[in-house]
Formats: sequence, C-alpha cells, structure tokens
Amino acid sequence: MTRTIRRLLPLAAVAAALAALGLGTAPPAAAHEGEAVITVETVEPTDLSVRYVVRVTWENDGHPATGAVVTATAVAPDGTQTTPVTLEQVDDDGRYEGTVEHPAPGAWTVRFTVVEPPGTLEHPVDLAAPTLPADADETVPGGRDRLAMRVAV
Repeated sequence: MTRTIRRLLPLAAVAAALAALGLGTAPPAAAHEGEAVITVETVEPTDLSVRYVVRVTWENDGHPATGAVVTATAVAPDGTQTTPVTLEQVDDDGRYEGTVEHPAPGAWTVRFTVVEPPGTLEHPVDLAAPTLPADADETVPGGRDRLAMRVAV
C-alpha cells in the first residue's frame, strides 16, 4: 500500500462506522414529523349551514400540510354526529374549506379531523333558529308554520 492510502484508511473506517450508526448525517430537509396544527380561519354561518376555512400545518416546522384528508363533523350536545364532510384544499398554504349542515339550531361542536398528519380540533358553534323577515306571513296555506317547514326541508 502506498503511504497516502495508509493514512486515509483510518479516516475511511471512522466515516464508515459513523454512517452505519446514522451519525454525522442530517435528516432530510423536507421531512415532516409530528401532529397537525389545525387553525379555524373563517366561520360563515347562513341559517343552519356554516362555511369553514381551516389551515393545517405540521407541528414540527409549521409548513403547510398539503394533500391532507380533512373532515368536519357536527356533534350535537347529546353526542349525536352528522355525516362527516370532506373539506376541499383551496391553496398550497394548507387551507381547506367546506360547508357543514346542522339539522337543528343550538350549541354544536364541529370536530375537524386530519388523517396525515394526524390531528383533531373541536370548535364550538352556537346556531340560532333561522328568522323570518319582519313582513313575512307566519303561516302558509294549511296552517303549517313557515319556520318549521324551512327547518324540515
């Protein structure tokens, strides 16, 4: 062996040992770890429907969680749940939007769930009964209450 190779052999052995142990290497720059951070940015109620915009980021670095599966489920005070609504991604900054229909007025909780990164956020919403215009007739032919018909439809 030449003199140069003999000098480099110990360094090569140390480098190989460190690589085998995973030391001396940085984690991939694009690696995301941890749970989702879910932030409710917009709440727009219309009668018994509420449009939500939420933002989902990775807990470890704050980067947007794009391509995530995000759902919203309305939960009544008695624990009854509506069918989950899948929110649609609206930008590359981790924003998702969707409209949640509530079957009745009252104090509800909307549970936002993200599959990957995993995360859940419960957001309270209090919905008042839809109101009729002041000049509206309170009944329709047959004597049924217009408000009752509106909620039942």
